Amino acid sequence: MSQRYWIGVIAADHADHAINSGVCAFSNGSKSSLAKLSEGDRIAYYSPKTAYADVPRTPVRPLLEHLKFVVNPAKWGMAFRRGQFEISEVDFNLIETTARTIKK
Repeated sequence: MSQRYWIGVIAADHADHAINSGVCAFSNGSKSSLAKLSEGDRIAYYSPKTAYADVPRTPVRPLLEHLKFVVNPAKWGMAFRRGQFEISEVDFNLIETTARTIKK
């Protein structure tokens, strides 16, 4: 199976705990969310909370016009209400590249 790319919407402290523990978390540990994943898939978290951690943070607003999963930039938050959703490799790479640039 080919590599897939996901956005997980969880609180920053939960994302931090998952990352530090070497696991992933979606939808408060929903088994159905985890069942969608395959080994080698890539995950980016969107956390509406403003807590800070050692993982790169990427502000979403500068990317809104470029992310293909955002249908209407004026209502960008609708995409994140799903809790977990698959995105394209192109979108994932944009998020990851932006995070690396900000971290420097």
